[in-house]
Amino acid sequence: MRYCNDINYNAIVSPIFKKGKKLKPGNYRPVSLTSVVCKICESIIRDNIMKFILTNNLFTSSQYGFRPGRSCVTQLLEVLDEWSELIDSGFPLDSIFLDFSKAFDTVPHQRLFLKLEKLGIKGCILNWIKSFLSGRKQCVRINNTTSTWSDVVSGVLQGSVLEPVIFLTFINDLPDVVEGIVKVFADDCKVYSKVSSDYERCKLQENLDRLCEWSDMWKLKFNAAKCKVLHINPDNDLQYRYTMLDESGNFIALSTVNEEKDLGVTFESNLKFEKHISDIYNKAQRVLSLIHHSFDYMDQDMFLTIYKSIVRPLLEYATCVWSPYLKKDIRKLESVQRRATKLVKNICHLNYEDRLRSLGLPTLEYRRDRNDMIQVYKSLHGIDDIDWMKLFTLAPSNNTRGHSLKLFKKQCKTTHRLNTFSIRVVDQWNNLSDLTVTAKTLNNFKSALNGENWNPYKFICSC
Repeated sequence: MRYCNDINYNAIVSPIFKKGKKLKPGNYRPVSLTSVVCKICESIIRDNIMKFILTNNLFTSSQYGFRPGRSCVTQLLEVLDEWSELIDSGFPLDSIFLDFSKAFDTVPHQRLFLKLEKLGIKGCILNWIKSFLSGRKQCVRINNTTSTWSDVVSGVLQGSVLEPVIFLTFINDLPDVVEGIVKVFADDCKVYSKVSSDYERCKLQENLDRLCEWSDMWKLKFNAAKCKVLHINPDNDLQYRYTMLDESGNFIALSTVNEEKDLGVTFESNLKFEKHISDIYNKAQRVLSLIHHSFDYMDQDMFLTIYKSIVRPLLEYATCVWSPYLKKDIRKLESVQRRATKLVKNICHLNYEDRLRSLGLPTLEYRRDRNDMIQVYKSLHGIDDIDWMKLFTLAPSNNTRGHSLKLFKKQCKTTHRLNTFSIRVVDQWNNLSDLTVTAKTLNNFKSALNGENWNPYKFICSC
């Protein structure tokens, strides 16, 4: 620690464009570039802080960001299961998506140090963090032009090794002020509730008010203009107008939307994923067009490298959450891969199944089914930090047929609930062999899946 204090912590900020108009500075993410020695020192501090927090179970259970075994997918699976269960029971719900105003750049240092000390991070570690954040300078570099150096008086360095864990400790007590359900992924926050009565709507508004009080106390402001309300359930006609304080201290009504992109997945008020499927389909088609016009010729190895790197991931992010069940959507997504395989000239004359066999590719539907099974395995075997007992119920052990981890299939009233992850995977999981589901490691499970009687060319249509 004594040597770490002598390191230069000044940073060069490289603005990374996000979206919107390029002439607006607010549409850029300020990524801080620090020295290699600084990053090594940050890594040592981060690892020790994370070990201390995880060992003592100090993180709120509502936080899913930057934590082992947790991800965007695990949060979305839990949230969607809760939502679909409420709708299946006939209850409407409101979800409010909250947006912080430059959260990472406005964290007040003195308040942060108080929170770190309250968590038990004291002594030389806390002193090092104070030295790391206080008295620093930064400049902005664009191409070969660099601004003058200026003092940094608040915020944590975006892009730094230590940034995530420091921010998580600062926002850790936010869910404590809410008498309801709140889910957080780093600075992405949503609060939601069943709203079958005016009383429940008022309680949700009270939770918003408490969050505003927390925001004011800790000087981490919400951008009320960007906070959105999604009224979920087509029969949710009594739509309450929720309000929040804006940055000027005035109450404004939050905007109501029919769809909202949350952690990379677009949710609609009817909890269908037609918009999300359409968006990823269009994006993948645009990328395919770019590839087609960029290369005159591709052999199979070159195609597989490009396709697996920049096209297929667009179609497979979080499929456990939104996996399509309508034939039109299944065909729509499969048509992307069908078109892609025609880019390989020496096999473009073959039919789709033969092209897949030649390339060693399965269908996208097969990969979604396989990914479902992998997610179930990771949930039941504790690889993912997910409350699987809320998602699944183990079948009675007195049933001698099948394997030892058979799941009970819950009754559903709606088609949407029937096709939610926790319900749709049950039959397929129960049909796996005992040797497969009890595999000792994830890699062993994946290998055992290959031995199951599955058709990797499932859903082959004429080209």
